[in-house]
Amino acid sequence: VPPATAEVTAPAAPAAAPGPALLPGRSAAWSRAVTEIDDAATAGADVLITGEPGVGKTFAALHVAPDAVVLDATLAALEKDWLPRLQTALEGPEPVVVENLHDVPDGLAHHVAALLDRSRAGRTVATADSRHPSPLPAHRWARINLPALRQRPDDIADIAVALLNTDARPWTRLQGPALRALTAQDWPGNVRELSAVLASARGRATGGSIDVSALPAGYRQGTETRPVPSLERTERAAVLDALAAAGGNKSLAARHLGIARSTLYRKLRTLGLDARRRP
Repeated sequence: VPPATAEVTAPAAPAAAPGPALLPGRSAAWSRAVTEIDDAATAGADVLITGEPGVGKTFAALHVAPDAVVLDATLAALEKDWLPRLQTALEGPEPVVVENLHDVPDGLAHHVAALLDRSRAGRTVATADSRHPSPLPAHRWARINLPALRQRPDDIADIAVALLNTDARPWTRLQGPALRALTAQDWPGNVRELSAVLASARGRATGGSIDVSALPAGYRQGTETRPVPSLERTERAAVLDALAAAGGNKSLAARHLGIARSTLYRKLRTLGLDARRRP
């Protein structure tokens, strides 16, 4: 992991992939998700990709199904021809990505689920907010949950490099204090929020370098905190992975970690995590 005290200056190497390259990351949570995504792409399975808003579900869906016809279920209640267009797409030769499946109105949910279930296997990918129940039947669909950005803080440096190197503009460096400030954030908007913050900072940066003063005002906190030792970063990642695997159940997460629940709460406080909130 690039040290928090150093500037981030080198772009990450692109990964070989059947579709658009996935964002980089080396945390255990992201490595597991990438393995599942690549396995699904190789197997040609029907896939449901879940996660919080902004984690990159559609990007991952297009990695699984490049050149797909994309339909946004958010429009299902607004466009009268949305359901017929979905049926036409499912009967066509191209793969289909259905975004925001959780936004399908209750009155249409069973129709959408039936169309998806009757479609030819191995050519459909759907995305949904993990905080909402899915209308899809459990069989046939491979389910992949993308971790929230706060569950993989060690990946922020690599992600920032990729986001700052997505166009032909001259490379912009991210200074160590700015990286520490970004790593200290909770990122409720996930990668989408990080991308917006970096775009804003890049516009204010001078001399090809983003320092703390270039960050939006609400993202400058945490610059005076000590660098996080690698052992503490490892412990933080283990705790977050256990909580994610346990669906936020702290008693179950503590059992996974082999510690008492009271010890887990102490670790959450020590690591600067909110023990009252689901990760």
